[in-house]
Amino acid sequence: MTHRAKLAVEPYFERDGVVRCDCFLLNPDDTPAEPPALIQLISGPRIEQPLPPGWKAGDLLILTPYMSILRNDTQGTGRCYVDLAISVLCEGREGSLDDMIPINPNFYDFSKDAE
Repeated sequence: MTHRAKLAVEPYFERDGVVRCDCFLLNPDDTPAEPPALIQLISGPRIEQPLPPGWKAGDLLILTPYMSILRNDTQGTGRCYVDLAISVLCEGREGSLDDMIPINPNFYDFSKDAE
């Protein structure tokens, strides 16, 4: 299932080789979600990609979540690796951002509650 979003700012390099893309989630009729839903994405740790040319704040994006499974069980544990990521396309523009992952806050960090 794809989702649509509006680009908040042009994608940029947050640090060496890590692309950041901030966008606002849209409703199915392309109206802004209420309350506003900011999605912050960065490129995955193993992916180096260029900035997509010509993407501008306000452009419409298509976000497609996907999953890949890798079986590399060299230790015989029966485990596999699962990658969850988002592919980002921009309507009417070239390029894409693949293997993007959310950098949303850690809702399960209760360390501050212990103080």
